[in-house]
Amino acid sequence: MMRKLFTLGLMTLFLLGMGEVMGQIATYEFEDVASPTGVDANINATNVTVVPSAAIGYQNGTDDGGAKIGFVASWNTGAFSTAEKYLQFQISPKTGYEITFTEIRLRFGRTAAGPSRVTVQISTDGFATAGTTVLDNAIVSSTATGSLDAFSISTGLPSDLESPLTVRIWGHNASGTGNLRVCFEI
Repeated sequence: MMRKLFTLGLMTLFLLGMGEVMGQIATYEFEDVASPTGVDANINATNVTVVPSAAIGYQNGTDDGGAKIGFVASWNTGAFSTAEKYLQFQISPKTGYEITFTEIRLRFGRTAAGPSRVTVQISTDGFATAGTTVLDNAIVSSTATGSLDAFSISTGLPSDLESPLTVRIWGHNASGTGNLRVCFEI
C-alpha cells in the first residue's frame, strides 16, 4: 500500500511539473534585427515585415528594464482599414510541441504625429480567411520615448496552437508620418 501511494505521489508530481513547464512555453521581444527572437527553444518566429514595406527601427525601452522597442513610420492617417499598412509576423511551436495561449501582452507608443489608434488581428490560416480581431481601435496615448501603453489580451486567442499564428498590427488615425512603437509578448 505504501509503495502504491509513493508511486502515485511521484506520478502526480511529474504531471504537475509537466503542466507548469507547458504553461510557460514562450515569451519574446523585438530585438536589433527585424525578427522576433524566441527565448524558448521550442518556438519558431518568422521575420517581422511591414506591408507595404518600410524600415523597422529600434530603440531601448525604459519602462521594462531596457528591452528593444520596434518602431515604424508613415502609418495610416485615416480610420482602420484592412487594405492599409500593417506590421505582420508569425509564431509557431516546433514539431512535436503546441502552444496553449492564456494571454498576449502588447505595448504601444507613438510620436506626436504617429497613429493614435491600433487594431490587432490574429489568424491561424495566414489570413486566407478573415482574421480574428483581438484589439479593436485601441487608443495609444503615450508619446514618451521608451515608455509604452500596455494592453493585455486574453479573449479570442486559439486554445491550442500546432500551426503558425499570424499577427497583424495596424496603426491608424495618425496626423502625419510619425512612428508607432511596438513591443509584443506571449
